[in-house]
Amino acid sequence: MDLVKFDLIVAVLAIVVGATIWAGTMFLMAFEVPFFGLLLLPFGIVVFIVLKVVGQRVGNKEEDHYDRIEH
Repeated sequence: MDLVKFDLIVAVLAIVVGATIWAGTMFLMAFEVPFFGLLLLPFGIVVFIVLKVVGQRVGNKEEDHYDRIEH
């Protein structure tokens, strides 16, 4: 990957993350949410990702090949 392309990706990612944090802060401040409320958005995203990963791992039949092994 070209270094210019990598720098562009990093810059765009930083802008998107900053804009998301700013928008979330403005939204929560509009409703006078306490400071811990700012942690709810990242915590909710992490919980969602963990639940999706666990759901895919548990529901995947290809991952269960050890269940067919007889002892």
